[in-house]
Amino acid sequence: MLIDWLQKCALGEIEMTAPQIQSARILLDRVLPSLKPIDLPLNYNAIQDIRNLGPVEALAIIGRSNK
Repeated sequence: MLIDWLQKCALGEIEMTAPQIQSARILLDRVLPSLKPIDLPLNYNAIQDIRNLGPVEALAIIGRSNK
């Protein structure tokens, strides 16, 4: 329901006040992890190599490079 309200607000179908949006953000922060950027020092060849891997292998490489 909360997601529906935020989506309708984003599409201009309803209006939400700043405190309502802030409250929604706080609730979402409690149940969804905050996403953060990661720095991957990859060159073109490394990107091509990752494309040939399956998702599990690619995520393993990304996990190692983020430490």
